[in-house]
Parts: sequence; C-alpha cells; structure tokens
Amino acid sequence: MALTLNGSNNTIGGLAVGGLPDGIVDTDMLASNAVATAKIADDAVSSAKLASGAILQVVQGTRTSEFSTSSTSYVDLGLSASITPLTNSKILAIVTVQAYLQSDDDEGFGMKLIRTPSGGSDATVFTSATTSDVRGYTNFTGEHIRMYVRSSWDILDSSVGGNGSTAITYKVQVANQTSSTIKYSDDGNLSSITLWEVAG
Repeated sequence: MALTLNGSNNTIGGLAVGGLPDGIVDTDMLASNAVATAKIADDAVSSAKLASGAILQVVQGTRTSEFSTSSTSYVDLGLSASITPLTNSKILAIVTVQAYLQSDDDEGFGMKLIRTPSGGSDATVFTSATTSDVRGYTNFTGEHIRMYVRSSWDILDSSVGGNGSTAITYKVQVANQTSSTIKYSDDGNLSSITLWEVAG
C-alpha cells in the first residue's frame, strides 16, 4: 500500500510497522503513559535503554518457621528468593533475620548471601566480617538475659550476570559465633529477603 498524506486530518496512511528509521521517535514525542508497563519490563528490552537506577521488579522470600542450629560454619537458613533480571541490571538485596539469643551464653551470628543462576554454580555476594556480626553479651553470672533481635543487611550486587531469561536465586546462610543453639524465626517471627532489580 502506498503512503497517503491527508492534509485535512494531518495523518499519514499506509506506513508499515517499523517503517520509521531508527532514532526518529524520541522520548519527547511519546504521549504520557503511552508505553505499557508490560512493554517496559519485556525481556526483549535491554536495560541499557532504561533510565539508570529505575526499579524494574521486586520479589520477596520469607520464613516464619523456626530453624535451630549450633553450627559455627555457614549453613542454609532456608530463606531465599528468585529473580530473572535483564542484562546490566543490579540487584539490591535486603536481608532481615530474626533470631533468639541468650546474652549470658555470649551468643551471636553472622550472615552470608549466595547467588546461584539456574543450572550454574554458587557465588558468594556477601559474608559478615565475623560470626559475631549480631551478638548478645553480658558478664553477669546466674542471670538469663534473652534477646529477640531482628537484624538487617542492605547488599548491592553489581555482578549479577542476568540475561533476561535465566532465573537467579539468592539464598541466606547463617553461622553461630559459638556452639550454643540459636533459634532463627523463633515463635513464628518473620525473616525475609527482598530483591530489587535496578536498571544499570
């Protein structure tokens, strides 16, 4: 179909989809709310075309069932979340761990965050400087001093390696400072991991 110009209606007819050269339509030419959210988040859209720092998606994993351990080596807490980020995206992981500590036993713990792409190998994103990152301590004797603590870490992963189609799982591990047993997500209290995909 040939192109037709209608001067009365100021319209162009017969223009095929994709018929305009690249770079002809810029942001200023788009009407407000002209681009659907589904199109913005489509895997075919490179994050390089999105504004740096834009939040593309948010997912969360939670745990409210008790997990007890006396391990001084890192073990899985059973807290994780999966996300499928675009190329060049970063992931802001916000980890919150609830724990029951007895200060008279000098109890404490550290946290480790592990990234695993589907079908790939584990990579450590963050490890606490010590396993007493969170700690309860007292030099009183004969007293039971109990603490319910909710501790948070904000971790920006700039080496995600997303491609828009591969799911990536982030999981939380904990290690106790001593061999005393610590209860995590005690009494049904919430521990969580929230993943924010940020355009690079």
